[in-house]
Amino acid sequence: QVVVNFTDVTSCGTSTDVSLPCMLSRVGRANYDRKRILSEESILSVIERAGVTVRWVDNQSGSKGTATDSMKEAVVKSEDLCPKGECVDGVMLKNVEKAIAEKKNRELLVLHMIGNHGPAYWRRTPKEFRLFGQGCLKDEFASCSPEEIRVSYDNAVSYTDRVLSDIIDRLKAAEGIDTVLLYVSD
Repeated sequence: QVVVNFTDVTSCGTSTDVSLPCMLSRVGRANYDRKRILSEESILSVIERAGVTVRWVDNQSGSKGTATDSMKEAVVKSEDLCPKGECVDGVMLKNVEKAIAEKKNRELLVLHMIGNHGPAYWRRTPKEFRLFGQGCLKDEFASCSPEEIRVSYDNAVSYTDRVLSDIIDRLKAAEGIDTVLLYVSD
């Protein structure tokens, strides 16, 4: 197992709508031009044309034009991980398990996680994983103290770490296939 950490990175923007298309384009941050980015195909389409099956599993706000309809795969929902219809990222483990079981050669599985997108951080973490306390249990920051917001944010980051650890465990256990995990935050 090799871990590579890129420490000198900068996002294209502060919203998924800006960052995601930028991250998956050849244009990049330095020459950011939204119209140009959206008029060209994303790296996912290029990878697919190279003969790699691309699966886009979304637990957030969509691919923002970066994935084609044929790439999209539904999250395998479960009642315990999708209270009131909104799923926490642990639900995506079933999609990882499905991809491993199918053992397709040359496949890219993209998991678009909700992670710690705010302001409703508390919705991103199951109750049993709120390691730092309850935190802010409101959807708007104005209703909470700075400490409650920090606690909810820290819980969401910790839960994302747990989900990534669970994905790594599944990939390590996968027999007969080579796997790589690249985690990038938009």
